[in-house]
Amino acid sequence: MKVAARKRTASSPIRALEPAPCVRLAVEGLEVLVAPGDRVEAGRCVAASPPGAPHERRVHSPYSGRIAAAGGDGEVAIEGLPAPAGAATHRGPCAVTPEDVVGAARQAGLVGLGGGSFPTHVKLSPGKPVELVIANGCESEPYLACDARVLAEHRDEVECGLRLAMRAAGAPRGEIVTGGDYPAGHERALVRDLLGREVPEGGLPRDAGAIVINVQTARALHQ
Repeated sequence: MKVAARKRTASSPIRALEPAPCVRLAVEGLEVLVAPGDRVEAGRCVAASPPGAPHERRVHSPYSGRIAAAGGDGEVAIEGLPAPAGAATHRGPCAVTPEDVVGAARQAGLVGLGGGSFPTHVKLSPGKPVELVIANGCESEPYLACDARVLAEHRDEVECGLRLAMRAAGAPRGEIVTGGDYPAGHERALVRDLLGREVPEGGLPRDAGAIVINVQTARALHQ
């Protein structure tokens, strides 16, 4: 049975949240690189995976301020002010090497923003030929409209991130997919319909020649 979409916020512009005086970052399983009382600048890496971890992760401070807690309860707490927003600039996707794209995703600690939180630099290094990169904007819940709003207001950034992902993976084709025809934004169905291939049982989209990223992840890769 298909669940009816209730996208009541799809026409509401994105609004910035007022910053809180303190931010808490999840760092469970990571090595904490700061101590209580340290002063940090926005963008500093405050926790990272242990050396040799297969799926490297990094967490950066969005605030310039003081470390209020470090590591307890799997969190780093920072009191201060967020970094001012700036326009993202870089060379065109064709002028950036695949290694540059993968390295930038790794250094930024970028993970999938569709809910899975899988390290993006790992996904962009498939180790086998990839024909298609899919930017998934199908949204996994009937009330969600976040992907639709990002595409309405920042589609150029999503498209740039998609081209960067294609460059990293060596894929000749990229598609932004939206609409309600894919319950829960099911990536296996996307791959089947766009490539005419089934993802093997227990396999990943790359095993069928595709990579699937969320549209928010594509935008973040551009940024």
